[in-house]
Amino acid sequence: MSALTIDEVAKQIGPEVARAFAPYFLEELRRTPEFQSRRPLSSDYDPGTCATYLTQLGDDVVIRSDKFFAALARDGEIDSVALTKLIGAKSPKALSGNLTSALKKRARSLGLERPWDEPPNVHRTIWRDRSGLALRMSEAIKAERQKRGI
Repeated sequence: MSALTIDEVAKQIGPEVARAFAPYFLEELRRTPEFQSRRPLSSDYDPGTCATYLTQLGDDVVIRSDKFFAALARDGEIDSVALTKLIGAKSPKALSGNLTSALKKRARSLGLERPWDEPPNVHRTIWRDRSGLALRMSEAIKAERQKRGI
């Protein structure tokens, strides 16, 4: 009785191994920019666009985004002082490093506008929900957090 060659072993168990690992490979591929760029993106941030938008954000930003978009969905707007308290930033100046720069950069990388309105204000920055987008984003964040276990 001779030992099997690696090619013979691969032919025997390869398909079973591939089927067992396929869901994991697919999940990892879905996180790559190449895969995501094939999805049509909506400037209105439909649920698919919201999901794509969130995939490349870090866990901490996703957690802070959850609070930000929930507040926008609930109240329609939030100012820099309230957002600072909400996410636990040290000051309003720290908001960009803790949240908004990452969100703006992600929108830019996808060729999208920011997922909020930011009307001019000389005293405080104010973020406003845009056409119910915050609720869609909030729902997508909850799904993303569940998927990541955060």
